[in-house]
Amino acid sequence: MSANEMTVERLLRAHAPHAPESLRTRVLAVEPRRTAPPRRLVLVLAVVLAVAIAAAVVRGFEGSPATKPATAPKAYSSAIGAASPKAASPVGRIAAQLGGTVRYGPSTVVVTVPAAKAKAALARLSPLGTVVSRSAPAGGVVRIVLRLRP
Repeated sequence: MSANEMTVERLLRAHAPHAPESLRTRVLAVEPRRTAPPRRLVLVLAVVLAVAIAAAVVRGFEGSPATKPATAPKAYSSAIGAASPKAASPVGRIAAQLGGTVRYGPSTVVVTVPAAKAKAALARLSPLGTVVSRSAPAGGVVRIVLRLRP
């Protein structure tokens, strides 16, 4: 701090207004309120959180790749267009042979295979279409997105 600031600070401290003693006692008499959430609210939130986690775990098991068939659902086979009768069945067979799964979309096919068999899957799927993306191995599986050739 500069010399001017020091003198201003000293001046303010020296001539600071003093609160009356009655005000000081009233302020000191008021205790700060520390309110904790009611126990019932905490219990309800804990139960809701537990139910949400349980639902997410059940949903995760239902949607896991191990439970999905390696063939295209009939509802999606028409969405793939001309490529579906020729290339969809080889994709399903390749995925099943490698222990993976297939999910068909309107313009792409998502193949999920064990990480150890990712190179073999890429080599066998590449002739059927264009590999749009490949995920890094996560949870022991690799996800390959393939755009089929017409």
